[in-house]
Amino acid sequence: MQTEERLSGSGLKPREIHVVMIAVMTGMFLAAIDGTIVSTAMPTIVGELGNQSQAPWITVGYLMTQCISTPIIGKISDLFGRKQVFQATIVVFLAASVLASAAQNMPQLVLFRALQGIGAGGLLSLPMAIVGDILPPAERARYQGYIAASFAFATLLGPLAGGFFVDRFSWRWVFFINLPIGLMSMVLVQKKLHISRTPTRRSIDFAGAFALSAAISPVVLALLWSGETHGWDSSQTLGLFALGALATLVFVRIELRATEPILPMSMFSDRVLRTSLIGGFVIGIAMYSVASWTTLFLQVVANTSATVSGLLTAPNAFGLTVASIVSGRLIAKHRIYKPFPIIGVAILGVGAVLLGTMNENTGKWDVCLRLAVAGLGMGQIGPSLTIIVQNAVDYKDLGVATAGLSFIRTLGGVFGSAVIGAVFQNRLNVLIPRYVGAEAMATLPDPQSLRGKPSVIHALPEPIQGQVIRAFADAISISVRCAIPVLIVALIVFAMIPKIPLRDTFDSSHATSTE
Repeated sequence: MQTEERLSGSGLKPREIHVVMIAVMTGMFLAAIDGTIVSTAMPTIVGELGNQSQAPWITVGYLMTQCISTPIIGKISDLFGRKQVFQATIVVFLAASVLASAAQNMPQLVLFRALQGIGAGGLLSLPMAIVGDILPPAERARYQGYIAASFAFATLLGPLAGGFFVDRFSWRWVFFINLPIGLMSMVLVQKKLHISRTPTRRSIDFAGAFALSAAISPVVLALLWSGETHGWDSSQTLGLFALGALATLVFVRIELRATEPILPMSMFSDRVLRTSLIGGFVIGIAMYSVASWTTLFLQVVANTSATVSGLLTAPNAFGLTVASIVSGRLIAKHRIYKPFPIIGVAILGVGAVLLGTMNENTGKWDVCLRLAVAGLGMGQIGPSLTIIVQNAVDYKDLGVATAGLSFIRTLGGVFGSAVIGAVFQNRLNVLIPRYVGAEAMATLPDPQSLRGKPSVIHALPEPIQGQVIRAFADAISISVRCAIPVLIVALIVFAMIPKIPLRDTFDSSHATSTE
């Protein structure tokens, strides 16, 4: 049993490790809470700023830039030092938060959210790499579990805070709240995080960064626009897919020749890494699809306030927190990791089936129970995947490998958000006129009110109100069911991950210290 006198592989006592963990987890908390706090405020934001068709970009733009920046920031941290890069991402995130709070229209908000995503790319990935700086793989599992639990707590607090600010003040406060949290993180990191590793100042792969952006952006555009604006077989959609494929080939060619590649292609030659990264991409798609629409369901279908809808997502975060901590401790105790992502996907699959069968008669407490099941599955996947990847690489590639996993998983989330967003918008466009009827639609002075704020929808006369609510319920359930075949693929991929022993050794040449 670990005591205060026993030193970790890095030379730090448990109490010192805990102080460092609090410092970096505060930064991760900052980015994590921003994802969920905005989701609760989304219906109100759309109602005030308008432009429903651009609303998915509030999430997609954030995820896309987060995805692109993650491997770049991970590589930069390997070259220039983890602490300085981590602090820089906090500054970027806070600056973007101030700008987002002042947005006057939807394009401005989408732009500033995309800027936030750049900072979030570092805030969400570097804490896991910092754990790798101070602990060997066998000791990391429990602390990776704490990081995942911190993320889960942010997902719990985010909807609550978002609902509170929307109901009591303004949606703009969901961005103002980042300032005190970010400043606290800056102070803690400056005082408590001291990594003695000497940064190696080498060239940055700018060509690879540009090619990566060019590869991801057109594909996301194609996925998002195909469902709302253009068809899947339109020249615009096919052209964007072709452009993304061409840019991907260029990116791979650049990375094969680069001295310091952002995403080393050698990572994909290792069977453990290759399988884990593929699984990370697939599960990224599924995890976004399963629970992303529940706050909208609760506000529109179950007729709850923004605050209450945030509170009702607590079982998901609670399940995720418990599963993260327990799985992390079990991995550390038994030195095995393979069963956990497999069990997690299976439980998440049950949650997806439950959430995908909701309808207009599903009560709010029923939604809570379904979310709890999904959370128990999610919590076992993240920490175990991180341990698997970090255990398979040399220390010199720790940052880029950890960021690479985060990048791949976020890329899956980007694809998932774009595809599921397109499915939802398409189904809503079809189901509202079908359920309401052409005659009733013609009597409405503003048909867009059927897709407005929840309060506007619940002010509609019957039977139109009931039919609109039914359309939302069915559109959301159909969107969630898209995750089920994706989870089956993830289950197969995770079953193929090779099982290798967790290392108990730590590279002592990279010792750390706290002051």
